Amino acid sequence: MKEERKPIEISITVLKKNLNLIATIQEWAEFMCYENSKLFSRHFIRYFHATPIKVLIEVRIKSIIKELKRNSYTCRQIASHHSLPDEKALNSFMKRHLGKPPTRIRNMSKEDSLKLMEKKRSNIKE
Repeated sequence: MKEERKPIEISITVLKKNLNLIATIQEWAEFMCYENSKLFSRHFIRYFHATPIKVLIEVRIKSIIKELKRNSYTCRQIASHHSLPDEKALNSFMKRHLGKPPTRIRNMSKEDSLKLMEKKRSNIKE
């Protein structure tokens, strides 16, 4: 028996709770019980006025920065918590989206890291 789709309104909450298991929009759609990622994307865009990939990246960046600032995990652990294969992938991801490697972000002041997060922030309603 097919499971009923979860309401699109809770999709960001589902993503945050399962960030270590969701690496792609297809996986996110499956967590939301959608068979088709395109249909999930259409519903998501209609409700949040943002693309799922943009939100996935933003949520992942915020979570990575929080873990880096907490200083209790290695880069390898942080990568695995965010569906990234290893610390090299984490390094590439952070450099691509923020222009700085994880170790540099970890050593930044709290104010500077908040500014960095604000630059990436969008107007997504949750």
